[in-house]
Amino acid sequence: MPSKLRKDALVAFHSALEFHGMTNQAFRSVYYLSARPRRDVTFDGETYHCVAPPHQLARAHQLDFQVALSRNKVRVTGRERSIVDCLAFLPYSGGVDELDRSLAMLPSFDFDVALEYLKLLRMPWLYARLGFLLDRHAEKLFFKGMSRDAFLKRLPRGVAYLDRKRPGNRWVPTWNLMVPRDIRYLN
Repeated sequence: MPSKLRKDALVAFHSALEFHGMTNQAFRSVYYLSARPRRDVTFDGETYHCVAPPHQLARAHQLDFQVALSRNKVRVTGRERSIVDCLAFLPYSGGVDELDRSLAMLPSFDFDVALEYLKLLRMPWLYARLGFLLDRHAEKLFFKGMSRDAFLKRLPRGVAYLDRKRPGNRWVPTWNLMVPRDIRYLN
């Protein structure tokens, strides 16, 4: 359906995670990226919501970075890009807990692809967000050594926030990241 609304449409965010079978909950909204804005469309009980891609991707002519074409000719962002996009646009992700559970479902994670995408986006705080979540599943995803160091080298100078800035956040010094105290997976 998104490709019928916009030719350049890419299924993204939580919708892409659903497509890849990496979610715990199903949304009644389909999120897609398109360079041309469009009002929400509701069809068959589903709402199709268009989101503008990050400006950095448009400037670098990389809107199709890590995009796959399904058997049904649906263009969808890859697993690693979908996780990063969700961390950049939390309102379209299902929340930090949902992303943490999605990462827990993965049998592997391509750190090089994620790092290449993060480099394109040029948002240092995303290294802290993703690194923190990958650290939660370090043993399973083999997030250690050079892969982990590559994230640690690119942390922002200032403090980053996993979610919104609010009283009661707790600082995680390794990632220079403030995380909500009430997040269930916090040690």
